[in-house]
Amino acid sequence: MQLPARQEEMLKLVDADLARWYRVVYRLLGGACRFDGARTIEQSKANMKAGTSRVKDPRNSEHVIWKGRPKARALDIYPTGKHVTQKMIEDPKTYDPIRAVAKLATEETGVKVFNGAERWNGFDNPHFQLEAS
Repeated sequence: MQLPARQEEMLKLVDADLARWYRVVYRLLGGACRFDGARTIEQSKANMKAGTSRVKDPRNSEHVIWKGRPKARALDIYPTGKHVTQKMIEDPKTYDPIRAVAKLATEETGVKVFNGAERWNGFDNPHFQLEAS
């Protein structure tokens, strides 16, 4: 299953291994997802202010690309479809199928990724990040 052109374009700003892993997630979910990947330092600062990011320095977000990190090392993956509501996006259970597929994608690709909610006591359900190498 091929990604929409917009998602393929956005993946150019993501680490190549993570992009390859996401393509498998997308295929296994039957295309019923989208992602938010690379961010600017300014976007990271706005997320910090809104409370959706817990980093103390915007450059510490693995989403942020800058001179010191030219490709994002993290993605937020969200379900898509006509049936998806904001309430569903806020419900942690919504991400159970995505987490299950993420583990299958790791098995298939060998790319080690962790989920924010599993690592950070329920915080950041949509977050998937490359394990440190």
